[in-house]
Amino acid sequence: MLTENTALLLIFGVTSLVAFLGMAFLGRSNDEEVVSEAPSRPLFGFANGAIAGMLPSTDSGRDSVQKELWLAGYPQPSALNNFLCIRNLFCIVPLVMGLISALTANVPRTGLTFAAIGLVMSILGFSLPRVILSLMAASRKSRLQQSMPVLMDTLALSLSSGVSLNEGLKRSGEAIQRGHRDLSQEVRTVNKHAQLRSLDDALQGWKKRIPIPEISSLVFLLTSSNRQGVDVTQSLHELSTSYRTNARQQAESAANRANFWLIFPTVLCLLAAAGLMLVGPPLVEAESRSGELRDAFDRMSGLKNEIRQDFPKAAPQPPPAPGTLPPQL
Repeated sequence: MLTENTALLLIFGVTSLVAFLGMAFLGRSNDEEVVSEAPSRPLFGFANGAIAGMLPSTDSGRDSVQKELWLAGYPQPSALNNFLCIRNLFCIVPLVMGLISALTANVPRTGLTFAAIGLVMSILGFSLPRVILSLMAASRKSRLQQSMPVLMDTLALSLSSGVSLNEGLKRSGEAIQRGHRDLSQEVRTVNKHAQLRSLDDALQGWKKRIPIPEISSLVFLLTSSNRQGVDVTQSLHELSTSYRTNARQQAESAANRANFWLIFPTVLCLLAAAGLMLVGPPLVEAESRSGELRDAFDRMSGLKNEIRQDFPKAAPQPPPAPGTLPPQL
């Protein structure tokens, strides 16, 4: 049976859900294409900033989240507020629902359980989005580092044909789009920024947005070529070769470390089997011997009882009178 308080809570929850969905759809344009390079819309429309500021955050924390968003492939201006909105809702909604369930519970112990569950879910809702974002950033960073030699070789081939640096970057980004989508997206972003301002500003922004050594070295070469007019084709080939050599060395070192760490589970698995082989037979033999000893003890007990039945005890004799000698046997 629904009580009055439960009905009011259900109405409040449904109304809030409808309001949030309405704001999300109002903030999205109807004629937006499925695949578009336009900046992403705020997740909750005009209420995006209010929801993002429901929980306090420091400037350093926001900067750290912004860098991870850039590295994870979300360079849109509204990406930071969208992430904060998601994290705040995942943190606040379980806590509020847990408190409401605790207040409406009939048994105090059940209310405490609901409150504890809401608190745990709130902590998980606050921390899991950041953990997921960090994993996405680390994965995309690894893919970008693996794709850099291909971009350098393609860019060197484009520049050797006599095209400009901007056109070479554009052709290189289009050429690697099929197999290296993340790096192709970054190159397209650099081209868009270069069209708005200049190539140097776009390259410096790329270096700031994706702080990995491979991109820093490439930005240094391209900036020097753009300012001084130096041919960097041979330098790009050499840098690409060095990156491939480093990647091969890192793969070999990772393989060596894997062989070392595989020793521990192998030893543990073999140790259990060796323990069973060494300790098992003596235990089985001891169990069989204990059974034989138990049978022998039972037989001895039976013989003892039979002997007691065959030879009953003699009747007790009175003690001798004082001053008399005991009877001689």
